[in-house]
Amino acid sequence: MRRIGAVFFCVLLFLTCRATPDQNDQLYEQRLASLKSPIELSYNEAVRKQIDLFLAEPEKTAEILGRCQGHFQLIEKLLREKQLPVELKYLMVAASGVNNAIVSPAGATGYWRMMYNVARTYGLKINSFVDERKDLVKSTQASSSYLKDLNNIYNNWLLTLAAYANTPAILNKAIRQSGYKMNFWEVYPLLPLENKELIPQFIASAYIFNFYREHNILPAKLPQPVTNDTVTVNKWLSFQQISSTLDIAMEELRELNPIFKKDIIPLGTPNYLINLPRGKAKYWNRLKDSVYIYVPKPSDMSPVTIQKTETKPEEAPTPATTDQPGEPTPKKEEASTEPVKTTKEEPAKVFDKKRVMYTVKSGDVLGNIADWFDVTPQQIKSWNKLKTTNVRLGQKLIIWVPGKKFVHYNKINRMTRAQKNALRKKD
Repeated sequence: MRRIGAVFFCVLLFLTCRATPDQNDQLYEQRLASLKSPIELSYNEAVRKQIDLFLAEPEKTAEILGRCQGHFQLIEKLLREKQLPVELKYLMVAASGVNNAIVSPAGATGYWRMMYNVARTYGLKINSFVDERKDLVKSTQASSSYLKDLNNIYNNWLLTLAAYANTPAILNKAIRQSGYKMNFWEVYPLLPLENKELIPQFIASAYIFNFYREHNILPAKLPQPVTNDTVTVNKWLSFQQISSTLDIAMEELRELNPIFKKDIIPLGTPNYLINLPRGKAKYWNRLKDSVYIYVPKPSDMSPVTIQKTETKPEEAPTPATTDQPGEPTPKKEEASTEPVKTTKEEPAKVFDKKRVMYTVKSGDVLGNIADWFDVTPQQIKSWNKLKTTNVRLGQKLIIWVPGKKFVHYNKINRMTRAQKNALRKKD
């Protein structure tokens, strides 16, 4: 009897302590309500679903918690400078999982998952070689300015976050379809599926970061970030040359300088700053000239190649001509009675580029077009005598590409937007 009584007591205790789904809902709602925030942290089934996703993968959640410990103090400081709620830091968790390499199907990139046009509007550099959406400080400053401008329009933080995730045009359309309702949760069902969950993810992130201990989750202990020094680069420079000259691992350079897409630091105005591991800057200053000497200019910036040709001994070599835009035709030299010295391996310049035409489509910008053809916006401006980076719908652009890859590049003009965005992801 005693044994039966003990078993009965244990079962009763288990059933009493085990929370039902309704009890969990009530608990989650109370906890969110206890967070005093100017942003409405509502609780509903959509938020519950996102909280459950965090709890279903405790190791992944612990890793995110650990990564944010090194970022949140800086982000809070930048948000306060813009006079914004510090709770907006959880948007970075919802948008990217604190992963600066994230790229959405629509092309939104970086910690804050910013679209190309928005990032350029708020001062971030994006071109064939650089994407400042991957820089924590610069992307936070840009997204903060964007959020502040959006909130000045909607005067409601949940609608502001919806506009950030979907664009104001898409949100306004959903508001009209809802009968001009200004409550986010009444507009929520009408938003596109791919971005509508950002707001429930944001609220769930706020919950997890404040109550992870109650779920027996602790931030993962990650390696401490490398302390670094900053140096100025005023010429074309590759990571490979820095790595070999200063004995720094390529992966370490990429981690410290995530904005450079192709392991190349281009010539910028103003000059680019790069991060080096602490203690390496003194060697940089000492070996600065040596570093630059060995760095070749990127091949796609030098369209002329050298090819060996044979010449007959009795004939002088004739300078090769080219139809490369902007290159003057060589002048003919006067006849001379002196014998002409020739060699069988004398090099001659041969233009190995072919011209393709690209017709500007709706939504195209010069930076994207340059990415698709693996050239720079400055080259396209030069070839087409453009004074600005603005292009207009239907405008035909001349682009010079390697002859061996002519067939590939010639197809781009007929590609869909999704196919062209896929080309950018491969960089």
